[in-house]
Amino acid sequence: MRVLIVDDAEDNLYLLETLLRNKGYNVTSAQNGEEALECLRKDSFHLIISDILMPQMDGFQLCRHCKTDPQLKNIPFVFYSATYTDAKDEEFALGIGADKFIVKPAQADRFLQIIEEILREHQQGTIASGRKETKEEETFLSGYSKRLIDKLESKMLDLEKANKALVEAEKRFRTLVYTLGEIVYEYHVAEDMVLWTGAYEELLGCTGEEMGGDGRSRLNRVHQDDLSALEAEFTRARRENQLIEVEYRFRHKNGNYLWIHDSGKMDISPDGVLLTVTGIMKDITKRKQAEESLRESESRLSAIIEFLPDATFVIDLEGKVIAWNKAIVEMSGIKAADIVGKGRYEYALPFYGGRRPILIDLVFQSASEIEKKYLYVRKEGETLIAETDIPDLQGKRTFLWGKAGPLYDSRGNLIGAIEQIREITEHKLAEYKLKETMALVENAYKVTIEILVSAIEARDPYTAGHQRRVANLAGMIAIDMDFPAEKIEGIRTSGYIHDIGKISIPAGILNKTSSLSDNEFDLIKEHSRIGYDILKVVESPWPIAEIIYQHHERMDGSGYPRGIKGEEILLEARILAVADVVEAMASHRPYRPAYGIDVALQEIEKNRNVLYDQDVVDACLKVFGGGYTIR
Repeated sequence: MRVLIVDDAEDNLYLLETLLRNKGYNVTSAQNGEEALECLRKDSFHLIISDILMPQMDGFQLCRHCKTDPQLKNIPFVFYSATYTDAKDEEFALGIGADKFIVKPAQADRFLQIIEEILREHQQGTIASGRKETKEEETFLSGYSKRLIDKLESKMLDLEKANKALVEAEKRFRTLVYTLGEIVYEYHVAEDMVLWTGAYEELLGCTGEEMGGDGRSRLNRVHQDDLSALEAEFTRARRENQLIEVEYRFRHKNGNYLWIHDSGKMDISPDGVLLTVTGIMKDITKRKQAEESLRESESRLSAIIEFLPDATFVIDLEGKVIAWNKAIVEMSGIKAADIVGKGRYEYALPFYGGRRPILIDLVFQSASEIEKKYLYVRKEGETLIAETDIPDLQGKRTFLWGKAGPLYDSRGNLIGAIEQIREITEHKLAEYKLKETMALVENAYKVTIEILVSAIEARDPYTAGHQRRVANLAGMIAIDMDFPAEKIEGIRTSGYIHDIGKISIPAGILNKTSSLSDNEFDLIKEHSRIGYDILKVVESPWPIAEIIYQHHERMDGSGYPRGIKGEEILLEARILAVADVVEAMASHRPYRPAYGIDVALQEIEKNRNVLYDQDVVDACLKVFGGGYTIR
């Protein structure tokens, strides 16, 4: 089946051609009525499908020609229109001989179904093509003119509405451009004419006339030093058929220059002729000033960092090195020129031999896996402090101390992080040596204590047992008072030898079964001072000599040997005093039987904050309340 389709729109022709050819039809196309008549004179067709509104000869005229031509009047004629769509249009079309009137767009399946029905009816002779009575010429022209005038009036109304909408849209566009503080321009090359709109008066202080209407006037306002960059960008954009994106200085009416960001698009004809350039000019002076201020700040910061005595480097938010001072060059052996601008943990390579997060990266995000690689990491506000052991830094084992923290700009925005590194190898080795020495001293001290305890046991078994029990109780009180382990050890050690001064007291007095005389008691009271004299020359990590000197002092100053009181007495001595009293009263003495633990606890509770420290008494009562027994 041969089908002739007539439409001045190429897209419509293509769609109909594709649709019909896929169904097996032999399709010929024409773009107006005159072309269609030429095709009809050359070939025979089984169906004509035509648009109405076309140049030179429209669809109505084509249909009229076909239906008045004896050779063509029997060919089924279908109108397919998007412009003539109302009932009167259809009535007129059918009245001049058309067989079908279809409104665009139609569903493809339905359109094909209608075409097949028309062809089938034509073959069966049931369609009225050729047998319809065509209108007289005068009647046709009258109806045709009426349809054409109605359509023109409708088009005029639509055009008027469109023009109003366009004016309103342009007004809104101008208002928007003005509100945004931007200048929109359109340069017509052939006429050398520039059209301006937007906030040029507010931005540049110029009226439209003062802006100038030609290209030269515009270029005359561009800073001399920026003309080459503008020309280069113009050339690139034209060569690559890309947008123009360039920044340059543009002169204000007052003679000062503003920084402008110019974004434009070129309209180039098919034969390569530049027709127009349309673009937007935006004032970016404040941004440029901020960038310059930032560069100056970075320059000052770099100058300060450069002369810091500690090895120092700075990274930005992307992890790229932006400063690497002389001290870190010396420490790492890496020149600033070889690392500045690099990221991906490049700064870790000289220290750890591989790329990995280090202390400075913890500023942005905490990570326990990173912290484990340091001897310790301590946080003070936003600052991180750490120490690490580098097995091989430029060929030697090195201990480093580091401090890292965030960097902010003048508006408080985070812009990066800074780390200072200091070699502490000598200090660390000395610290380790000191610890070794202290361990030896502590061990020697323990041996000395053991010797003293053994001497006391050999001379006075009772005193030795008393000291051990006092030491244990004093240690329990210190634990309840949340003392650190090191201090608890010092209190226990003091308890083991708190009566060492009694080594100078005659055994007969120590073991006397009757009451002591005043002179004998005065002699006994000397044991605190004697113990102090014995131990004051012995090196110890704890103030044991002073604790022993004070363990018979009382809070109200009634104790001995110096009569000091309150906070003048070491807290360790106040603990030892309570433990000494409780153990002595609860245990058997040579000159009296044991009073028992209840009487002993009543004594310290009665004299709480008088003779004995109230916190120590409370802790002691709590210890015994928890089931502790003196053994």
